Amino acid sequence: MVSDPKAMIDALLQPWYQALENPPTAQRQVLDLLLEGYAQTDYGARRGAGQIRSIEEYRTAFPVVTYQDLQPVLRRVMEGDTAALVAEPVEGWALTRGAAGRESRYIPMTRSDLALRARYSPRALLNYVHRKGRYDILEGYCLIQTSPSEVGTLKVGDRQIRYGYSSGLYARQGAPGAQLRLVPTQDEIDALGSGQTRLDWERRFDLIYRRAKDKPVT
Repeated sequence: MVSDPKAMIDALLQPWYQALENPPTAQRQVLDLLLEGYAQTDYGARRGAGQIRSIEEYRTAFPVVTYQDLQPVLRRVMEGDTAALVAEPVEGWALTRGAAGRESRYIPMTRSDLALRARYSPRALLNYVHRKGRYDILEGYCLIQTSPSEVGTLKVGDRQIRYGYSSGLYARQGAPGAQLRLVPTQDEIDALGSGQTRLDWERRFDLIYRRAKDKPVT
């Protein structure tokens, strides 16, 4: 168990609880932060991100788009023009399996994005632990069934950047911040390879069973 779970959980949850006291203000602060980043990209600059002063202006300047709409600008990022869409260097790509019959989608991830996911992805679990006083949950193991976090590399400009399935990436990023013990570990899942056939999944489920059957999964 972590040495001081209450202190760790409090540090992760208090910003969230404070935001819930005044959601409109908190959401506006998030929007302002995002727009600051958007303004540093070609995609955002062309939509006047630096001049937006209200949520209504944001909605007008940034209408809802699909992944297909973003593919041309994503191709620019893959070619090395990072500022076409993101304000920081790309640290990795999250791969989705996509809906049935659709191709996988590649989502660029930056250092800031990974840090936010590591900090906030376990909050729902930790909120339950805190509200119910169930700190004993953190004494056991967290059972996961994810896809590999490392599948291959993509050439981005003159760099080779790793990509992996989003579920594995989120598990790898989120577990350390919440000091969770995963079973099996993401490294063990990655070691089985990136295949998506029935046999590949049978091997993953067999691994999950063998690694978890004798452990206190909470």
